[in-house]
Amino acid sequence: MAKLRVKLSHLRRVIREELVKEILHESLDTIGTTGLAAYVDDAAETKTAVVYTTEKAKAAIDILVNAKTAGRNPSLSNLLTIKSAIVGFTQIKKPRGAECRGAWEVSGITGPGKIVYSIAYALSPNGLIMPDRYNVSTAASDAWERYAAKTDKSNILPLGDCFTSHKEEWLNSAYKSPGGEGPFLEMLVDKHHEFMESLVGIIEIDDPEAAILDAGVAKFDRVMGFD
Repeated sequence: MAKLRVKLSHLRRVIREELVKEILHESLDTIGTTGLAAYVDDAAETKTAVVYTTEKAKAAIDILVNAKTAGRNPSLSNLLTIKSAIVGFTQIKKPRGAECRGAWEVSGITGPGKIVYSIAYALSPNGLIMPDRYNVSTAASDAWERYAAKTDKSNILPLGDCFTSHKEEWLNSAYKSPGGEGPFLEMLVDKHHEFMESLVGIIEIDDPEAAILDAGVAKFDRVMGFD
């Protein structure tokens, strides 16, 4: 009988996808993640994740290949096609000046709420997140208020030890991870690695991950009206 050989990396990805189905069934089962991937920039005190569609990112690569073949040399970061591939942007940072229960503050976020906030939880070292301690837009404040109203109260922790410029109760709380976000993010990161591997040998590209990160930041800036 022939032996079935399965790559360990493929087996791990399948296990993670099954974990996501089991653990996040209640919160993420309505979100289609087919074709999505996530690049994570993990710095010491700031963590950033950019969710993108691999199909549109590949279309940007194809445009770049054709341009180089025609003797042009555009930057991948400047192509509108790579910017249109961006689905969501999440950035959290470690607070300074107080413990804040170990929660990290959401300093930038845009995209489908269930995806980008699940990623924020996954990025936080202890699974706690909180609103930015200084600047929260009206729309973001409304979103936090709605979330606080519908989430399990046991997952809301007062921030008595944390500096703030907010008066609203929902902006002065840390929010505990519902659970299962880690496997969800790992699945998207696995798909990002697969996409990067698929580009090997196609064309020499100067740091495509930097281009994806730049496009994610540009999307957030555009939504916030910074550009």
